[in-house]
Amino acid sequence: MSLAPRTMKMISGLLLCLGFFCCAGTSPRLGSLMTFEMEDQFRHSHSHADFKGRVLVVIGSDREGAPAAENWGKALSQALKPERDAGRLNLIGLSTLKGVPFFLKDYVRGKFSQNAGEWALLDWKGLFADSYGFVAGNANVLVFDKEGVLVHQAHFSECLPDQVLSLTAIIRSRIDGPPPVLEYVIPPGLTGPLAGTRPLNEDFAGTPVCTILSTSSGEVFATGSLPIG
Repeated sequence: MSLAPRTMKMISGLLLCLGFFCCAGTSPRLGSLMTFEMEDQFRHSHSHADFKGRVLVVIGSDREGAPAAENWGKALSQALKPERDAGRLNLIGLSTLKGVPFFLKDYVRGKFSQNAGEWALLDWKGLFADSYGFVAGNANVLVFDKEGVLVHQAHFSECLPDQVLSLTAIIRSRIDGPPPVLEYVIPPGLTGPLAGTRPLNEDFAGTPVCTILSTSSGEVFATGSLPIG
């Protein structure tokens, strides 16, 4: 799925004209992806289970935060296009529509993009805003890892280049996983800087290491882990 370029702008203008105001919730923030089932503008149902196994980024807002959310959607879509094209990332838009009367829901749906590939979650009850403490008038960004754990949350009133670079790096770190490590043990009787009971990382703190420790006979030992720079 890709974010509709005009989706946030359309719903922003619509809700402004209708005079609805959607407030951020005050419930405690969750530490993982909430259990939910929610429709998009095409009445297609989506649930938390659909996003299992991949990093998920949700960009949500109320009507006042729609312009910022639209800009963030465009920026992250472009910056993370390789990851999205490779199926390693889900980037979705979410519109908080709490307060819209039931008899206007069809009208609201019709104001979203009618391109099947540009769907967005329509949060009629404000479940995400309430559960994650969305800030009203801002673009609210949630980053969930492959296990559905909320690893980063931020809100923005605007979209600046340095902010995009920083958030993109955070998201990529979750997609790529931790850096490779070198596993090794210290054999009994070893002499030198690693001898004794000192923690292994004290010897190479801040220093890239790619050396394997071995005895004179060529036997390799390993214990603990050390990042490979």
